[in-house]
Amino acid sequence: MAPSATVQEHVDVISQVISLVDYHADLRTVKNATERMKARQAARERESDDNRATLRTLSRQLESSRAAATRPSSVPSQQAHSESLIAADATKFQLAKSIKDEEGNVAQMEAEVERLKDELGKLEAWDVEGEWEVDSYTMRLKVMHDLGFEFVPGAEGRMLIRSDIDKAVHSFDYDPNTSRVANVNEVWRLAGSHV
Repeated sequence: MAPSATVQEHVDVISQVISLVDYHADLRTVKNATERMKARQAARERESDDNRATLRTLSRQLESSRAAATRPSSVPSQQAHSESLIAADATKFQLAKSIKDEEGNVAQMEAEVERLKDELGKLEAWDVEGEWEVDSYTMRLKVMHDLGFEFVPGAEGRMLIRSDIDKAVHSFDYDPNTSRVANVNEVWRLAGSHV
């Protein structure tokens, strides 16, 4: 039984060692160390995030300061500004010359208007009717024809009417039994109808 005595000896030694070692205290120590390491890691990460945010803010401020310190592309350089002033002066002188030329043209046109007014006065004073005898009946028939109304020869009271909308031709017979207004309304209806 020698081997069992050695096993028993080992068990006794292990029991003595276990009684000497307080593993609960060691576990608490390890747990506390782990928690402190996690807290320290979280504090480092917060500090790192804060530093990154501060760095981003400072970088934006640097960029805006650089942009404010440089001349914007919309603002011309001093040489370009001088050239634009010279060009503006040249344009001003060209415009002044053009205005003077146009004023001369206006004076010529005013003289032409006065001449035309005199000619119009002479034409208005001219008695055209006195020189030629005008047949007013023929003139009225011509105007009526141009408006789209044409009397049918040999048929008293009959008229052909051309519609302004669809260019169709309608026949109209004057009815003496209806009122004059009704006849006129029918004529205008045919002149502008889609019938």
